[in-house]
Amino acid sequence: MAVAPALRAVGDVLEPGSMRGRSGDRDRAGPLSVLDAVAAMLSLGADPGTAWRLADLDEDLAPLAAAARRSAAGGGRLAEAVREQAAQLRQENAAASVRAAGRAGVLMTAPLGVCFLPAFLCWGLAPVVVGLLGQLDIF
Repeated sequence: MAVAPALRAVGDVLEPGSMRGRSGDRDRAGPLSVLDAVAAMLSLGADPGTAWRLADLDEDLAPLAAAARRSAAGGGRLAEAVREQAAQLRQENAAASVRAAGRAGVLMTAPLGVCFLPAFLCWGLAPVVVGLLGQLDIF
């Protein structure tokens, strides 16, 4: 499959109807709109270097744009670069979800600390301090 139809197919699979047909979605920013613009430029016969320049602004699409330019210039396989980029994005998303779960665990224990700290002070520490003050004969 050529690159431009492949980009349109990706857009159709990820968000049906967003790449074509609805003018409101064309104006929104995001990777799908960038891929739509690249596909449109390639369909119109633009140079791949020029067409993929838009993707350089998106940090997730920049490696794909570089690989697409290399593929267009040297005839390399773009599909393998896409697979590698997808695997890297999956790893980053998995790491982000693990970090978010860790933060959620910490945030869930904060209310417990707020509830148990006054009880510890009243029932654990206060009787010890009062008992020690009674034995010091200061009063």
